[in-house]
Amino acid sequence: MTTRANARGALLAAALLSAGCAGASAPRVDELPLRGVDACGPTAGGALVAASDVAFAIDSSMSTQLPSGVDVDLDGETGRFDGVATSDRGDSMLAAQVAAVRSVLRSVRHRDARFSIVSYAGLRRFPDREPSMRLVSSREAALRADMTERIDDAEAALDRVLAGGSRGNTDFSAALLVALRTHAEAREAGTPRRKLVLLISDSPTPIVAHARHAFVRSDPFLSYPSARLLTAVRRARRAGVSVHTFGVGEAATAEPPHTLSVIARTTGGTHHAVRDPARLHCALLEVLSRS
Repeated sequence: MTTRANARGALLAAALLSAGCAGASAPRVDELPLRGVDACGPTAGGALVAASDVAFAIDSSMSTQLPSGVDVDLDGETGRFDGVATSDRGDSMLAAQVAAVRSVLRSVRHRDARFSIVSYAGLRRFPDREPSMRLVSSREAALRADMTERIDDAEAALDRVLAGGSRGNTDFSAALLVALRTHAEAREAGTPRRKLVLLISDSPTPIVAHARHAFVRSDPFLSYPSARLLTAVRRARRAGVSVHTFGVGEAATAEPPHTLSVIARTTGGTHHAVRDPARLHCALLEVLSRS
Protein backbone atom coordinates (compact mmCIF):
# COMPACT_ATOMS: atom_id res chain seq x y z
CA MET A 1 0.00 0.00 0.00
CA THR A 2 1.35 3.44 -0.96
CA THR A 3 2.02 6.29 1.46
CA ARG A 4 -0.91 8.20 0.03
CA ALA A 5 -3.18 5.16 0.31
CA ASN A 6 -2.16 4.84 3.96
CA ALA A 7 -2.95 8.50 4.49
CA ARG A 8 -6.30 8.07 2.74
CA GLY A 9 -7.20 5.21 5.08
CA ALA A 10 -6.18 7.20 8.16
CA LEU A 11 -8.14 10.19 6.94
CA LEU A 12 -11.32 8.24 6.34
CA ALA A 13 -11.01 6.67 9.79
CA ALA A 14 -10.62 10.11 11.35
CA ALA A 15 -13.68 11.30 9.41
CA LEU A 16 -15.82 8.83 11.31
CA LEU A 17 -14.96 10.71 14.49
CA SER A 18 -15.21 14.29 13.25
CA ALA A 19 -16.67 15.96 10.18
CA GLY A 20 -15.08 18.57 7.96
CA CYS A 21 -11.49 19.71 7.70
CA ALA A 22 -9.29 20.32 10.69
CA GLY A 23 -6.02 22.20 10.71
CA ALA A 24 -4.98 25.38 8.93
CA SER A 25 -7.57 27.75 7.54
CA ALA A 26 -8.66 27.40 3.92
CA PRO A 27 -6.82 29.59 1.41
CA ARG A 28 -8.59 32.15 -0.73
CA VAL A 29 -8.66 31.62 -4.46
CA ASP A 30 -6.63 34.79 -5.04
CA GLU A 31 -3.88 33.34 -2.85
CA LEU A 32 -3.35 30.50 -5.31
CA PRO A 33 -0.98 31.24 -8.20
CA LEU A 34 -2.02 31.33 -11.83
CA ARG A 35 -0.26 28.70 -13.91
CA GLY A 36 0.59 29.62 -17.49
CA VAL A 37 0.38 27.55 -20.65
CA ASP A 38 4.05 27.94 -21.60
CA ALA A 39 5.01 24.47 -20.33
CA CYS A 40 1.83 22.76 -21.49
CA GLY A 41 2.81 22.06 -25.10
CA PRO A 42 1.25 23.18 -28.37
CA THR A 43 -2.05 21.28 -28.04
CA ALA A 44 -2.95 22.90 -24.72
CA GLY A 45 -1.59 26.32 -25.63
CA GLY A 46 -3.88 26.88 -28.59
CA ALA A 47 -6.87 29.19 -28.66
CA LEU A 48 -10.35 28.11 -27.65
CA VAL A 49 -11.47 26.89 -31.04
CA ALA A 50 -15.25 26.77 -30.67
CA ALA A 51 -18.01 28.51 -28.75
CA SER A 52 -18.36 26.43 -25.61
CA ASP A 53 -20.44 25.93 -22.49
CA VAL A 54 -18.29 24.18 -19.90
CA ALA A 55 -19.29 22.77 -16.52
CA PHE A 56 -16.36 22.12 -14.17
CA ALA A 57 -17.09 19.38 -11.61
CA ILE A 58 -14.58 19.52 -8.73
CA ASP A 59 -14.16 16.61 -6.35
CA SER A 60 -14.51 17.86 -2.76
CA SER A 61 -14.67 14.47 -1.04
CA MET A 62 -12.78 13.85 2.19
CA SER A 63 -9.62 12.58 0.46
CA THR A 64 -9.13 15.91 -1.32
CA GLN A 65 -7.89 17.49 1.90
CA LEU A 66 -4.79 15.28 1.63
CA PRO A 67 -1.60 16.91 0.31
CA SER A 68 -1.41 16.87 -3.47
CA GLY A 69 2.33 16.17 -3.36
CA VAL A 70 3.21 19.50 -5.00
CA ASP A 71 3.64 23.05 -3.72
CA VAL A 72 0.35 24.33 -5.12
CA ASP A 73 0.44 27.74 -3.43
CA LEU A 74 4.18 28.24 -4.15
CA ASP A 75 5.00 29.17 -0.55
CA GLY A 76 8.13 27.03 -0.58
CA GLU A 77 6.63 24.16 1.43
CA THR A 78 4.66 21.05 0.56
CA GLY A 79 1.84 20.26 2.93
CA ARG A 80 2.07 17.20 5.17
CA PHE A 81 -0.60 14.94 6.63
CA ASP A 82 -0.12 14.19 10.33
CA GLY A 83 -2.76 11.47 10.61
CA VAL A 84 -5.53 13.91 11.49
CA ALA A 85 -5.17 17.01 9.33
CA THR A 86 -3.12 18.52 6.52
CA SER A 87 -0.59 21.16 7.56
CA ASP A 88 -1.01 23.39 4.49
CA ARG A 89 -4.47 23.43 2.91
CA GLY A 90 -3.02 25.54 0.10
CA ASP A 91 -1.26 22.38 -1.08
CA SER A 92 -4.23 20.03 -0.78
CA MET A 93 -5.73 18.14 -3.69
CA LEU A 94 -8.79 20.38 -3.43
CA ALA A 95 -6.58 23.46 -3.76
CA ALA A 96 -4.77 21.86 -6.71
CA GLN A 97 -8.07 21.39 -8.54
CA VAL A 98 -9.23 24.92 -7.81
CA ALA A 99 -5.89 26.42 -8.87
CA ALA A 100 -6.03 24.52 -12.15
CA VAL A 101 -9.59 25.60 -12.93
CA ARG A 102 -8.80 29.22 -12.07
CA SER A 103 -5.79 29.13 -14.39
CA VAL A 104 -7.99 27.82 -17.20
CA LEU A 105 -10.60 30.52 -16.63
CA ARG A 106 -7.95 33.24 -16.90
CA SER A 107 -6.41 31.62 -19.99
CA VAL A 108 -9.69 31.72 -21.94
CA ARG A 109 -10.90 35.12 -20.68
CA HIS A 110 -12.51 37.16 -23.47
CA ARG A 111 -13.14 34.02 -25.54
CA ASP A 112 -16.60 32.79 -26.51
CA ALA A 113 -17.04 30.56 -23.49
CA ARG A 114 -19.36 30.23 -20.51
CA PHE A 115 -18.64 28.28 -17.36
CA SER A 116 -20.48 26.75 -14.43
CA ILE A 117 -18.86 25.46 -11.24
CA VAL A 118 -20.00 22.33 -9.37
CA SER A 119 -18.41 20.68 -6.35
CA TYR A 120 -19.38 17.16 -5.39
CA ALA A 121 -19.04 14.72 -2.50
CA GLY A 122 -21.61 12.21 -1.25
CA LEU A 123 -22.08 12.62 2.48
CA ARG A 124 -22.42 8.94 3.23
CA ARG A 125 -21.42 6.65 6.03
CA PHE A 126 -18.32 4.86 4.90
CA PRO A 127 -19.46 1.36 3.90
CA ASP A 128 -17.84 -1.74 5.29
CA ARG A 129 -18.54 -5.44 5.06
CA GLU A 130 -21.36 -5.35 7.57
CA PRO A 131 -24.65 -6.02 5.74
CA SER A 132 -26.51 -3.87 8.27
CA MET A 133 -24.60 -0.71 7.26
CA ARG A 134 -27.00 1.57 5.40
CA LEU A 135 -25.76 3.96 2.74
CA VAL A 136 -27.30 7.33 3.45
CA SER A 137 -26.44 10.31 1.28
CA SER A 138 -27.43 13.98 1.18
CA ARG A 139 -26.13 17.19 -0.38
CA GLU A 140 -24.02 15.12 -2.77
CA ALA A 141 -23.28 17.98 -5.17
CA ALA A 142 -23.43 21.75 -4.83
CA LEU A 143 -23.95 24.24 -7.65
CA ARG A 144 -21.46 27.02 -6.95
CA ALA A 145 -22.09 29.09 -10.10
CA ASP A 146 -24.66 28.91 -12.89
CA MET A 147 -23.44 29.01 -16.49
CA THR A 148 -21.86 32.44 -16.90
CA GLU A 149 -19.45 34.31 -19.13
CA ARG A 150 -18.34 36.42 -16.16
CA ILE A 151 -14.98 35.04 -15.05
CA ASP A 152 -15.16 37.02 -11.80
CA ASP A 153 -18.39 35.19 -10.88
CA ALA A 154 -16.80 31.83 -11.64
CA GLU A 155 -13.75 32.69 -9.50
CA ALA A 156 -16.01 33.72 -6.63
CA ALA A 157 -17.60 30.28 -6.92
CA LEU A 158 -14.16 28.68 -6.64
CA ASP A 159 -13.68 30.61 -3.39
CA ARG A 160 -16.87 29.00 -2.11
CA VAL A 161 -15.54 25.57 -3.08
CA LEU A 162 -12.38 26.18 -1.02
CA ALA A 163 -14.35 27.56 1.92
CA GLY A 164 -16.65 24.53 1.86
CA GLY A 165 -13.69 22.20 2.40
CA SER A 166 -13.54 18.43 1.95
CA ARG A 167 -15.97 15.86 3.33
CA GLY A 168 -17.77 12.66 2.44
CA ASN A 169 -17.33 10.12 -0.36
CA THR A 170 -17.06 10.65 -4.10
CA ASP A 171 -20.39 10.59 -5.98
CA PHE A 172 -20.02 10.96 -9.74
CA SER A 173 -23.73 10.55 -10.45
CA ALA A 174 -24.57 13.62 -8.34
CA ALA A 175 -21.82 15.63 -10.02
CA LEU A 176 -23.08 14.76 -13.49
CA LEU A 177 -26.75 15.41 -12.73
CA VAL A 178 -26.06 18.88 -11.32
CA ALA A 179 -23.62 19.74 -14.14
CA LEU A 180 -26.17 18.65 -16.74
CA ARG A 181 -28.80 20.81 -15.09
CA THR A 182 -26.60 23.88 -15.56
CA HIS A 183 -26.42 23.09 -19.27
CA ALA A 184 -30.18 22.58 -19.52
CA GLU A 185 -30.94 25.85 -17.74
CA ALA A 186 -28.38 27.99 -19.60
CA ARG A 187 -29.97 30.73 -21.67
CA GLU A 188 -29.75 30.51 -25.45
CA ALA A 189 -26.63 32.23 -26.78
CA GLY A 190 -27.70 32.59 -30.42
CA THR A 191 -25.00 30.35 -31.89
CA PRO A 192 -24.44 26.59 -31.63
CA ARG A 193 -22.15 25.76 -28.73
CA ARG A 194 -20.14 22.78 -27.62
CA LYS A 195 -21.48 21.37 -24.36
CA LEU A 196 -18.83 19.90 -22.08
CA VAL A 197 -18.47 18.61 -18.55
CA LEU A 198 -14.91 18.49 -17.21
CA LEU A 199 -15.09 16.02 -14.31
CA ILE A 200 -12.07 15.92 -11.97
CA SER A 201 -11.36 13.37 -9.23
CA ASP A 202 -8.47 12.12 -7.10
CA SER A 203 -10.18 8.84 -6.25
CA PRO A 204 -9.05 5.60 -7.96
CA THR A 205 -12.24 3.84 -6.81
CA PRO A 206 -14.81 6.62 -7.09
CA ILE A 207 -17.98 4.57 -6.71
CA VAL A 208 -18.30 2.31 -3.67
CA ALA A 209 -21.25 -0.08 -3.93
CA HIS A 210 -22.42 -2.27 -1.09
CA ALA A 211 -21.82 -5.97 -1.70
CA ARG A 212 -25.57 -6.57 -1.79
CA HIS A 213 -26.09 -4.04 -4.61
CA ALA A 214 -26.17 -5.67 -8.06
CA PHE A 215 -24.38 -3.95 -10.92
CA VAL A 216 -26.58 -2.43 -13.62
CA ARG A 217 -25.45 -3.42 -17.10
CA SER A 218 -26.15 -0.94 -19.90
CA ASP A 219 -24.23 -2.74 -22.66
CA PRO A 220 -22.65 -6.19 -22.91
CA PHE A 221 -19.16 -4.71 -22.35
CA LEU A 222 -19.94 -2.03 -19.75
CA SER A 223 -21.21 -2.09 -16.21
CA TYR A 224 -22.16 0.67 -13.79
CA PRO A 225 -22.07 0.45 -9.99
CA SER A 226 -25.43 2.22 -9.65
CA ALA A 227 -28.59 2.85 -11.61
CA ARG A 228 -28.27 6.53 -10.74
CA LEU A 229 -24.94 6.84 -12.53
CA LEU A 230 -26.36 5.03 -15.54
CA THR A 231 -29.25 7.52 -15.59
CA ALA A 232 -26.82 10.46 -15.53
CA VAL A 233 -24.73 9.05 -18.39
CA ARG A 234 -27.80 8.39 -20.53
CA ARG A 235 -29.05 11.92 -19.85
CA ALA A 236 -25.71 13.36 -20.98
CA ARG A 237 -25.87 11.40 -24.21
CA ARG A 238 -29.41 12.56 -24.96
CA ALA A 239 -28.44 16.19 -24.31
CA GLY A 240 -25.35 16.02 -26.51
CA VAL A 241 -23.03 16.77 -23.59
CA SER A 242 -19.53 15.26 -23.72
CA VAL A 243 -18.01 14.36 -20.35
CA HIS A 244 -14.21 14.52 -20.20
CA THR A 245 -12.74 12.97 -17.06
CA PHE A 246 -9.48 13.71 -15.25
CA GLY A 247 -7.94 11.31 -12.74
CA VAL A 248 -5.44 13.27 -10.66
CA GLY A 249 -2.67 11.95 -8.44
CA GLU A 250 -3.44 8.45 -7.20
CA ALA A 251 -6.45 8.22 -9.53
CA ALA A 252 -4.06 8.56 -12.48
CA THR A 253 -2.50 5.20 -11.62
CA ALA A 254 -5.74 3.22 -11.93
CA GLU A 255 -5.77 0.84 -14.87
CA PRO A 256 -8.72 1.32 -17.23
CA PRO A 257 -11.42 0.38 -17.73
CA HIS A 258 -12.64 2.10 -14.57
CA THR A 259 -15.55 4.37 -13.79
CA LEU A 260 -13.83 7.53 -15.00
CA SER A 261 -12.82 6.04 -18.33
CA VAL A 262 -16.22 4.44 -18.87
CA ILE A 263 -18.08 7.71 -18.24
CA ALA A 264 -15.88 9.48 -20.78
CA ARG A 265 -16.12 6.76 -23.41
CA THR A 266 -19.89 6.43 -23.26
CA THR A 267 -20.52 10.19 -23.55
CA GLY A 268 -18.12 10.92 -26.40
CA GLY A 269 -15.48 12.39 -24.12
CA THR A 270 -11.90 11.44 -23.27
CA HIS A 271 -10.21 10.32 -20.07
CA HIS A 272 -6.95 11.90 -18.91
CA ALA A 273 -4.58 10.44 -16.33
CA VAL A 274 -2.85 13.41 -14.67
CA ARG A 275 -0.06 12.15 -12.42
CA ASP A 276 1.27 15.65 -11.64
CA PRO A 277 -1.45 17.89 -10.13
CA ALA A 278 0.61 20.94 -11.13
CA ARG A 279 -0.17 20.08 -14.76
CA LEU A 280 -3.90 19.57 -14.38
CA HIS A 281 -4.58 22.93 -16.05
CA CYS A 282 -2.69 21.69 -19.12
CA ALA A 283 -4.97 18.66 -19.47
CA LEU A 284 -8.07 20.85 -19.07
CA LEU A 285 -6.82 23.34 -21.66
CA GLU A 286 -6.00 20.55 -24.09
CA VAL A 287 -9.66 19.53 -24.18
CA LEU A 288 -10.86 23.11 -24.65
CA SER A 289 -8.37 23.65 -27.49
CA ARG A 290 -9.83 20.87 -29.63
CA SER A 291 -12.18 21.55 -32.52
